[in-house]
Amino acid sequence: MTTSHGFWYCSSNSYYEKVGLIPPPSRLENGRRVYTDDDIETLLLLSSLKSTGLSIEEMTDIVKARKIALPNREKKNDEYRNSVQKKIAILHKHIHVMELQKQEIEKIIRASEEKIRHYEGLIQ
Repeated sequence: MTTSHGFWYCSSNSYYEKVGLIPPPSRLENGRRVYTDDDIETLLLLSSLKSTGLSIEEMTDIVKARKIALPNREKKNDEYRNSVQKKIAILHKHIHVMELQKQEIEKIIRASEEKIRHYEGLIQ
């Protein structure tokens, strides 16, 4: 067991517990959460996934696939390959969505730059 000492706690952890992404941790007498090494690995993964903008559903799918992949990692069996392929598919889909968002943001930037040039022309 690994205690929460030296590990961050944020409201997301409670949410992840509530939706079943991590099990509720045991607690010390003072109420401090105690996470297992696996919980900490999952929380680090979730933090990384969250920073990419994945939805909670996508994060859940990746965590579920991870739980299948980990015990089968050495065997590299069909379950392992399928779970890894699922994670790859989720991330490819997410990249596609981000590329579309990037295109929209680039349009907005171009429009804003045009407005700036227009306004600069008004004061010259």
